[in-house]
Amino acid sequence: MIVVSLIQVRSHSILSSFHILSIVLLLALSTLGFFLGEKFFEAGILGLVIGAVIGLSLMVIVLRFVSYMLKAGQIAMMTKGIVEGELPENVIAEGKTVVKARFLTVAAYFAITSAIKGIFNQLGRVITRVGEHIVGDTGGTVGSAVSSVLTTVINYLCDCCLGWVFYRSQVNAAKATCEGAVLFFKHGKTLLKNMGRVFGIGLISLLLIGGAFTGVFYAILILDSKSVKFRKLHSTI
Repeated sequence: MIVVSLIQVRSHSILSSFHILSIVLLLALSTLGFFLGEKFFEAGILGLVIGAVIGLSLMVIVLRFVSYMLKAGQIAMMTKGIVEGELPENVIAEGKTVVKARFLTVAAYFAITSAIKGIFNQLGRVITRVGEHIVGDTGGTVGSAVSSVLTTVINYLCDCCLGWVFYRSQVNAAKATCEGAVLFFKHGKTLLKNMGRVFGIGLISLLLIGGAFTGVFYAILILDSKSVKFRKLHSTI
């Protein structure tokens, strides 16, 4: 746990540096856009906006990619520690080494997993909307819970496959990915069971709380209705 915490602290430090560089890049591109727009089109504000949009786009892409690279190093070292029962003396340096050695593979994984997660995010939204359309707000809540479970499983699956790609560096990435997926579904029963329990408890809690709220609200309506009738009767008398 201490080693993992040290890795995370160092990763946050590196990521903070890239945040600063990204902000500098954003300001530089915005300023460049302003001067170019003013010089060639006499539209400095438009150039500023275009430069800012380009800078923001690059900043998001760069930060996401750098974050993924840092995460990849953590996954590689944690996989090694879980499988072998020990970690190298210099975990951070070893993490950098394995990421550099399979840089193109990690970059490909970044693109592929981003697309996969995007697809399942859209699928989750569809499930939520279908639930809302069929049952209403309760169906939407259940659909959102199902979507969250699905997204979590996909995230863990991608991380497991990536970790196994690092550990099985002597074989090609496609084979290691398949092996990682098999290991995930073979040993992921506990995760799925726990997620199922959490989902079940959440659903039961939702039904109980929703039922109690509906009962209280209905009782208030009945009492209010009786109160109105009593006042009308009293005023008539």
